[in-house]
Amino acid sequence: MGLILKIISSIFLLLILIAVGTGIYFYKFHVFKTIKICIPEQAQDLIYPCSTDKFCETLFKNNFTEMSIDLETAPIFIQVMIDEVINESIYCNQTCYIKKFYGDYITEDFSGQCNIGDKEITRDLHGKEGLEFVKYLKNKITEE
Repeated sequence: MGLILKIISSIFLLLILIAVGTGIYFYKFHVFKTIKICIPEQAQDLIYPCSTDKFCETLFKNNFTEMSIDLETAPIFIQVMIDEVINESIYCNQTCYIKKFYGDYITEDFSGQCNIGDKEITRDLHGKEGLEFVKYLKNKITEE
């Protein structure tokens, strides 16, 4: 009886260890999706006088109302990626300029490849980021 109980508890412990290890792997290491954003060299003049890149970036963040993500409450990984895209695509050259970026979750007809010569920004989404995004969406839905 004691031997059978030890075998069953050993199998149960092994299953728990496998489940925990699998959870840690999917949470921290497994890449569920790689988000790719492309930024071409061509820029559009916004015809708004400026003195610094930061001024144009702030102007964009404060006036771009089509953005469906609230940058204040968005998960950190989204804030970092959006900041990187804004830093790469908006600049000052006596007037503010913006480069039209495209990619995953931005344009519907994105083929998954950037055009030759375009700057490419990629981020791997692991389980941790996925859970953060689900919590963000859940909070956003309950607020409305």
